Amino acid sequence: MLDFFRLAIPVIPTHVRGVGNHWYFDGDIRHYGLPAATRHVGLADDGTTTMGDLYHPYETLPSDFTDMAVKFYTNTMNAQPYLEIKGSPLKLTQGHNVYGFECMHFAAMHMLGMLYDALPKLMPILDFDNIEVLCLDTTYFIRLPHQNMVQPLLDYMANIAVGHRKAKQVKYDNYITWGNEEGRYIRPKAYGKYKEVLSQLKTIQKQADKGCQRSKALVCAMHDVLPFANATARFEARI
Repeated sequence: MLDFFRLAIPVIPTHVRGVGNHWYFDGDIRHYGLPAATRHVGLADDGTTTMGDLYHPYETLPSDFTDMAVKFYTNTMNAQPYLEIKGSPLKLTQGHNVYGFECMHFAAMHMLGMLYDALPKLMPILDFDNIEVLCLDTTYFIRLPHQNMVQPLLDYMANIAVGHRKAKQVKYDNYITWGNEEGRYIRPKAYGKYKEVLSQLKTIQKQADKGCQRSKALVCAMHDVLPFANATARFEARI
């Protein structure tokens, strides 16, 4: 399954200028419907306000279930300015990642559709022919005879090591990771899905009880797939 997808969409060359390997967006992001922020605000000798360069902070675009993260990188090194979008295609389309598809084309088209709906002014300056996949999470599962067998399986796998990669049971019960947990890529992990869904369901249920309509939709989606998650162990890695 395709559990996470991160794409980079470069800016068309006519809106880019560069000096050596340092590249800049040649325009004002505010003209394209993007919120702007600055890291420096000062006061000049004449009392006027001065600001540093504007940048686009991370923002989220909502779907019926969860959000997709968006950021426009206007000042880059070794790569032309680009827009980054990332999220879980499964959660964006169906509200859960207990099971689902692994088609990158379908995932990309759905995420790009969300982007078009939210930021139509930005679309003409993006080079969609040269989209790059920065990373993805791929996930597979096995089904055991009983839920009570999941934790013994994880306990056994915690003793497995390959070279410098040693298993670590850290932060979470029902969860194992190998190697550097904070690493950007690979990050193999194994965990029991049923307990994870139960924990997420409890958190979302509290928001639904407060009247959040999107949380109510998530509760329905996750409650329907809870039996499927029973007695499953998941294996996941980032590529």
